[in-house]
Amino acid sequence: MKNLIVYYSKYGAAEKCVEIMTAALKGETIGINLRDDKAPELDGFDRIIIGSNIHAGRINRKVRTLCFNSADAIREKEFALFLCCLTPEEEAQDLFRKNFPPLLVDKAKARAVLGGALTFEKMNSVERFILKKIAGSDQNIDKIDPRQIERFIGEFEA
Repeated sequence: MKNLIVYYSKYGAAEKCVEIMTAALKGETIGINLRDDKAPELDGFDRIIIGSNIHAGRINRKVRTLCFNSADAIREKEFALFLCCLTPEEEAQDLFRKNFPPLLVDKAKARAVLGGALTFEKMNSVERFILKKIAGSDQNIDKIDPRQIERFIGEFEA
């Protein structure tokens, strides 16, 4: 079983989630961060997990493009979708429908919001200023939920 996790992580929250997933998934798993690399051909993989961070209610453009351009190829495989954000799970479910092709959202074997993080020292000064105002704090926040990641992988592998 060969797994591909293709994601976008700017500050490291999605990357941290992918590290946990990679250790938990059965079979060989390759993680590709679209921030640094291009998505590989999907033909060589049995299962695919796609995820992104959320900024201003949107997934990363590279992830969105991959999903819309490769929707048919993705749907032929077992696949799952995840988001990394600080939006509560109930509210974040709308983000799947707003950001991914409807056919992928409906057919995904698993979907989850895995939590998120704000790491101010990784941001530029403008991002830091804006997010401090939004968060109401200048302290780093880490709300990545390892139990939610375990549930997500369990649902995906069921």
